Amino acid sequence: MPPLPRGVLPQAGAVILIIVSLALATMGWLLASPGMIGAGVVVLVGVIGDGVHTHVIDAKRPLPRLSRIASPNPATAGTAMRVRLVPSPNSSTRLDEGAPLVETMPDDLVGKMTLVDVPEEAGMFTVTYDLTFAKRGQWTLGPYATKRTSPFGLWSVGLTDDETLNVTVWPSVAPVSLFHPPSDREGPSGGHVFLQPRPDNTTLRAYAPGDDLRRIHWKSTAKRGELVSRAEEPTDSDHVWVGVLVPIGTSSPRRELAVGLAASWCRAAHDAGNPVDLAVGGATHHGDLSSLMTVLARASDADLARALPRQSPEGVSLLILCRSSNKSVSSDDLVHAPRSGTQRRRCALAAVLSDSVADVAQVETLGWKPVRLRDRTTLREAAAAVTVAGESMR
Repeated sequence: MPPLPRGVLPQAGAVILIIVSLALATMGWLLASPGMIGAGVVVLVGVIGDGVHTHVIDAKRPLPRLSRIASPNPATAGTAMRVRLVPSPNSSTRLDEGAPLVETMPDDLVGKMTLVDVPEEAGMFTVTYDLTFAKRGQWTLGPYATKRTSPFGLWSVGLTDDETLNVTVWPSVAPVSLFHPPSDREGPSGGHVFLQPRPDNTTLRAYAPGDDLRRIHWKSTAKRGELVSRAEEPTDSDHVWVGVLVPIGTSSPRRELAVGLAASWCRAAHDAGNPVDLAVGGATHHGDLSSLMTVLARASDADLARALPRQSPEGVSLLILCRSSNKSVSSDDLVHAPRSGTQRRRCALAAVLSDSVADVAQVETLGWKPVRLRDRTTLREAAAAVTVAGESMR
């Protein structure tokens, strides 16, 4: 439905009656007929009075306050988000019977809106619709607009409330497996394994009443002569790092593939129980999966084009870079690949979204193992290619 006009406006009937009243009054004056003049004046006064009522009363009468409930929020690109407009607890008014309701949508919102027929709950008016977002981002839904009609139906007034809701759409993800770097700990496993939390990767602290007895570090307890617990905080070698660099001018499919691959890497690390460092927008972001996915959701083209932080990556790392339509990423904007604690082999992959051999050579020079992804590669294909490359490093 197109946007509703704002303010008090005459309907077609009002325009017709005004013309008729003026015509009657004019003909009455020409024919010297007081009756026709009076009829024209009565009609005109009625139309104007109906409009004054709309302007003074209908336009000032408060609208019902409708709150928005979105689920899920955040959503993921390509999935549906259900939005319900329900009366706020402090709202004592209702929408007029038959009044149209138009939800305000941002101009740059790419999605599909579908109205859902849901029965009213306990007599309350509700509006429910599904939004399917075609891309990641953050938007504001609302406010809603409606229209009130005058008592005689000759005038209408467009009104809007002030309730809005911010929604977030995370990038799409695909399954990807992470690999562990060469072990620098004592023990039988010295090669690569799929990344999982490691019980021996611990920080020790004094025992506190209430600690699980299974977390007591008995070897250290015997040495110190007092109870010592495992804090079970992962060290740097169990970190997972991902960096994204997409120069200005990169095509939209390449850009969104890069962001989706980074989101998939963050998701895989979270599922494995490992902390993630996300390098994007000139900064390194830490936190839970929700905060990192939100960073990727709202990353603008300018954010993605900023140079990576100069800090060296830690742990299992994935560098994602693209080639724009006319140039490669500058080596000054990149970082060197990390090394494992044993310095035996690097545990770093670079997903290169480019058809240029020079781009592949550039990341190899910095110590990354390249995974070349050509145009028209899907996110699932890209994630599978990264997984295969990781397995080859075991």
